[in-house]
Amino acid sequence: MEPKNKTIKSAYIGITAGFIILILGYFIFSNYKTQPLKISGKVFVVQSNKNTVPLPLVRVYIISVEEARKLKSQRISEAKSLRLEFNEIRAKYNQVEDKLSKDDKINGLIKKKFLLQVVEKLIKDKFLTNKSIQLEDTKKLKSLLKAYELREYNFEQYAQYVDTRQIQFIENKEAELINYQYIHEVIQKDLLIKLTNEIDDYKERYMRSIKHEVNEHIASMERLWLAFNLSKLPLNIIPAGEGITDDKGEFNISISKSNDEGYFIFASSSRELSMGKTEHYDWATQASKTELNILSNNNMLNDGMYNNSDPNCLWNIQRP
Repeated sequence: MEPKNKTIKSAYIGITAGFIILILGYFIFSNYKTQPLKISGKVFVVQSNKNTVPLPLVRVYIISVEEARKLKSQRISEAKSLRLEFNEIRAKYNQVEDKLSKDDKINGLIKKKFLLQVVEKLIKDKFLTNKSIQLEDTKKLKSLLKAYELREYNFEQYAQYVDTRQIQFIENKEAELINYQYIHEVIQKDLLIKLTNEIDDYKERYMRSIKHEVNEHIASMERLWLAFNLSKLPLNIIPAGEGITDDKGEFNISISKSNDEGYFIFASSSRELSMGKTEHYDWATQASKTELNILSNNNMLNDGMYNNSDPNCLWNIQRP
């Protein structure tokens, strides 16, 4: 009987020991799982002279990969929606532009400008360069100066000086060239400038409402992808942790509940430079749980960074 009792006793001790080990393991594992995760890093910029400038008092946010994906998906959806709206506005713009191209007034102004340019070029190429005056040039210029479209400029007063007889009688050549010089200057320095401005003003008034709509929509799309907005967390996202950099630009953020998929770091900062200039810095990069996270010139968002080459940046995306 005694050997049997020893066997039972040994088995009992073994079961008890195993149970104790299991309980201890459970508590150790549970304690390990509830230990806060620490994400550490440093925020700085490197100047052109290679000096490193730490950035203190920078608010740093940590969000889970899951939240980051939601944010990215939401932003891309907004961008696609804006793009569709813009395509509709652009179609309306093309319709208004097509209507403008058939407008009688603008076409009349454009024809006047064309005729003025022909006159200006004819005078410049032939008369001001002392080239020989051909009969057809004289006739053409005289006809242009009397053109109905240019009547408001009162060029008829100059037509008397443009006569075929001047080809045979060139003793008054100097007076003739002075007259052409004056016509040329009036066209080039006054009439063409005024007419160009009149055309531009008319086009601007004609297209103003639709151009305003187009520009506003373009501005909305650009604002959506500004670096500042890409590094700013929306109010509906609650960060897993947050902190502020110290005077060395360093941060240590504790996260009570670890996420197996990982985290992203969001941060924004700025620095006053000389001559009243300000530099802005923005980040949205994947966090390392084990290594020091560096936020520097190498992984900044810059101007929003379409097609961002940094694989760890949340906004490593194609333009929608």
